[in-house]
Amino acid sequence: MAAREESAGGGLPLIGPVLGAQRSIGGALADLRSIAEGMRFLPEMLRTLAKIEERVESLDAEVKQMRKSVESLNGRVEDLDGAIARLEPHLEEMRTTLRPLKRMAGRMTRGGRRGDAGQPADVDEG
Repeated sequence: MAAREESAGGGLPLIGPVLGAQRSIGGALADLRSIAEGMRFLPEMLRTLAKIEERVESLDAEVKQMRKSVESLNGRVEDLDGAIARLEPHLEEMRTTLRPLKRMAGRMTRGGRRGDAGQPADVDEG
C-alpha cells in the first residue's frame, strides 16, 4: 500500500495534490483580498455617482427649457428669412441705381485731391 501512496516520481506520498490545493487556496485568498480592497471604494463611488445623478437631473430640466426656447425661435427665423427674401430684389435695385452715383463720388474725391476741391471747371474764382 505504501507503494501506491508514493508519487510516480518516487517522491513524497501525495505531495503534488496537496501543493496544488495549497496554491489554489492561496490564489483564492489573494482574489478575496483584491475584492475586499475594491469594496472599500464602493461607498465613495456611490456618493460620487449620487452627486452626478443630482446634477444630471437638474441639467435635464435646463435642457428641456432651452429646447422649448429654440423651438419657439424656429418660427421667428422662418419669418426673418421670408422678410429678407422679400427685401433682396429691392436691395439689388437700389444697388443698381446707386452705382453711377458711387462712381461720380469717387471721381469728385479724386479730383479734390488734385487741388480743384471738386469744383466744376466753369466756376470763376474771381
